[in-house]
Amino acid sequence: MQNYFGSIKHSQCRRELRKAGQEAAIEDMTMSFIKMYHAQDISLLEDPTERKRKEAELASDSACGATLGSQISQNMALVIPNDVDHLIKDGERIKHYIRYMDDGIILHDSPSYLKYLKAVITDGFAKIGLTLSLKKTHIVKARKGFMFLKVFYQITDTGKIVKKIAKSGIIRMRRKLKKFRHLIDIGRMTLDDAFNSFMSWWGTAKIIAQTYRQRKRMLNLYNSLFHQYRTRGMVA
Repeated sequence: MQNYFGSIKHSQCRRELRKAGQEAAIEDMTMSFIKMYHAQDISLLEDPTERKRKEAELASDSACGATLGSQISQNMALVIPNDVDHLIKDGERIKHYIRYMDDGIILHDSPSYLKYLKAVITDGFAKIGLTLSLKKTHIVKARKGFMFLKVFYQITDTGKIVKKIAKSGIIRMRRKLKKFRHLIDIGRMTLDDAFNSFMSWWGTAKIIAQTYRQRKRMLNLYNSLFHQYRTRGMVA
């Protein structure tokens, strides 16, 4: 979806909290976390008229956008499209459907039916103020592969599922390691910090995907940058 967290309506958040039967005090506290960054940004506005208008908009739940990094916002991002989930699972009786936040997949053997479902989903999201990303939403054959949660999946003719970490994730980690080297050199980061970050990526890569070559290249880069710090004897 386009600008998912930025498009979440505060009124929708309030509605979902009330549907869950939250007490008024907890409901208000939860909403304050969701609106936290908005309130801070509004307080910095120099134009008093615009600041007052924004404050009224925020107080009436007319604004959009959930605070990034907050666990409460993460939970709300999971809940907001529930009606669309039920539309697909219960209304259309689709068995092979998965969604996490704004990332989802549907598996079906009919391309024409998938086109119909795309229209249904687009309409369902529009009703709650969300827009499907046309750039990232595609109908493809499983053997050509598809991306889900930063992992590239491909099904071979024999039925084997091949999983690889997205190229963007590999590039991002390589850049991070090089930046870590610079931060260590200027005294703003420790070798242990770099090692812990690398091992976090390593553990995830080893579990979720068949990434031997990718892991080997990343290990070689780490060793060349940090002189095998705590990785001596480690193999991909």
